[in-house]
Amino acid sequence: MKSGCKILLLLAFALFLITPLASAATFLNIYIDETGKVTFSGETDKQLDLPAGIELNNGIISGETQELTSKQGSVWTFSYELSNSDFYIVLPENSVIKKTSNGEIYIEDTQLSIYASDEIEINYVIEEEECKTCSLTPVLIILLIVVVIYYWRLTKKKPKKTKEEKPKEDKLEIIKQVLNDREKQIIDKLKETGKIKGSYLRRACNIPKPSFYRHILELEKKGLVKRSGDGRNKFIELIKKS
Repeated sequence: MKSGCKILLLLAFALFLITPLASAATFLNIYIDETGKVTFSGETDKQLDLPAGIELNNGIISGETQELTSKQGSVWTFSYELSNSDFYIVLPENSVIKKTSNGEIYIEDTQLSIYASDEIEINYVIEEEECKTCSLTPVLIILLIVVVIYYWRLTKKKPKKTKEEKPKEDKLEIIKQVLNDREKQIIDKLKETGKIKGSYLRRACNIPKPSFYRHILELEKKGLVKRSGDGRNKFIELIKKS
């Protein structure tokens, strides 16, 4: 009886060691715009057969393609399959999902997104596609008039320059004004911790895994953070701004 328990414990321990190796080797952020153009941004440790327009350089996946979307009437279809991979797909603004083959649906910053693995097919429509520009035009005209009046009043009476120097603003704080809430949260946490493991930072910020790595890739593109190390020992740190 005791030997049987030992065997079960050994099997459970072996499964525990093997399970991390079965996780996806490829992670992709996929952005679809209102014209059906698909932009890839991701990373992998494998050699992949990717659609035309998508490139793989040193484990980084990037590029654009029109091959993965089609439109029939008002319904768009996006379809893609890649084994041993995780997808985080962001649909255009004002999209409504009619059908999806699998995945978990999220709402973030007024846009729908889907987290799925290995394969996905999505049918969706974009509401008020034609009227969107028309409705914005009067607003833009009013804003332009307000800006012109404000500028005219500002230049009419210029205040005298004082010799006192204004304190310099932290460049990082200026850049943070164009970031979303989660990206600001990651930056603030990195200012507290300094260089830190990516997995620890994600848990400290309490951000879901697919969203977290998408935000890290965006912050890398903006030159705010950098990653170092390999495999599970990847570290993330702020890039110092002079």
